[in-house]
Amino acid sequence: MAPGDLFVALSGENFEGTDFAEEALKKGALGLVYPTRTHNNKQDQIPSLIKRFEDRFFIEVNDTHKYLKAVAKAHISQWKQKGGRVIGITGSNGKTTTKEMLAFLIESLIGDKLLYGHGSFNNQIGVPLTIFRLLPGHELAIIEMGTNQKGEIASLCDMALPDMGIITNVSKTHLEYLGDEDGVFLEKRALYDSVMKNSKREGAFILNADNPYLRSLSPNKNVITFGERFGSQKIQFRYGKVQIDDIVLKNTSITGKHNLTNLTCSFLMARYLFPHRVQELLNAAARFCPRPNRSSWVKRGRTDIFLDAYNANPTSMKMAIEGFMEAVSRADVSLENVLWIVGDMNELGEHTESCHEELGEILQNLGARHIIFVGRYYRYFKKGLPPKLPGLHHLQCTNDLKNTLGTNPIGSFEMVFIKGSRSLQLETFIDIK
Repeated sequence: MAPGDLFVALSGENFEGTDFAEEALKKGALGLVYPTRTHNNKQDQIPSLIKRFEDRFFIEVNDTHKYLKAVAKAHISQWKQKGGRVIGITGSNGKTTTKEMLAFLIESLIGDKLLYGHGSFNNQIGVPLTIFRLLPGHELAIIEMGTNQKGEIASLCDMALPDMGIITNVSKTHLEYLGDEDGVFLEKRALYDSVMKNSKREGAFILNADNPYLRSLSPNKNVITFGERFGSQKIQFRYGKVQIDDIVLKNTSITGKHNLTNLTCSFLMARYLFPHRVQELLNAAARFCPRPNRSSWVKRGRTDIFLDAYNANPTSMKMAIEGFMEAVSRADVSLENVLWIVGDMNELGEHTESCHEELGEILQNLGARHIIFVGRYYRYFKKGLPPKLPGLHHLQCTNDLKNTLGTNPIGSFEMVFIKGSRSLQLETFIDIK
């Protein structure tokens, strides 16, 4: 909270925003938006705050979450009336990476005329906060949209009003709340439907046609499809590059076919927007480097660590493993010198057991010798492995590492794979000594 900010007292399962109202006003908040009713019935403090802070303004609303969304929608609507355009990005995997890639490409051309959300500001609070950063000098906005509940993407679209979009893919994510892949698709396609509505069916949209769900979306004027087998733009993968018809995208800083696919999505959208600046976009694509924790490589002594500890689901785990194994093969490193650190994949509901068992089977089929599993679902994961694997260890959390395996177990390997759900904070492994 900075002086001059507006404090909107949101509430959640474990917090009540009005509890922090006095502190916000003391720090210089220009005003307070508060709900008519709160979970803890502390509205009685509001009259005293009004008396004490007579130079501020106070707004009472029925629902502060709806207020935040309505104001954000009004703000972006006014900005769009002056020529601004909005690109929405969603997908089961890779949406944040694709957003970062697309922003990097476009920013190389138009600089600070582009606005995009930093990190993963992709939910019902993060999206309006991103929208509020829009200024008259911005010409283009990239809004990432995430979900784990039915109807969230539609709600975010109603707020952000996208007229262009990308759905990276549809796969097994948030199954606990979305049910199955059909449910995931229905949720994600809300972005496509919104773009077509807002643009009168003329909005640019990028789709990976190799994904059967995305391939089923109806083609329209500026919908660009791509894929190895399907789509209007045929692609071919090579290590560190992808060929799109007669154009070659190169990047040696990203790992795996999935990240080259994300780069393809980004390039195709950027090329649509700036068709006469293709070479500049190709140059920028070659310079992109992933952010820490997102399919990034870290060097610790003689050890090369593949760190993808931001999040995990069955599809992203498989894709990361494939990309890592390609690097292992190219480096000609024996699996005896490879350590696998994998952890829980959350929000899978009734699929939790089968998905973790399948992960164990994947590593068994690869011939993994040394594995550390971190988290609650070890018993499921272990079912997919041989009955006796000497190099298998289980930790409840990263803090257990020293007590279980001693100091610096990572340093004795040439290559290390790290991936699990964000709650596990597996990136702390690389700093444990």
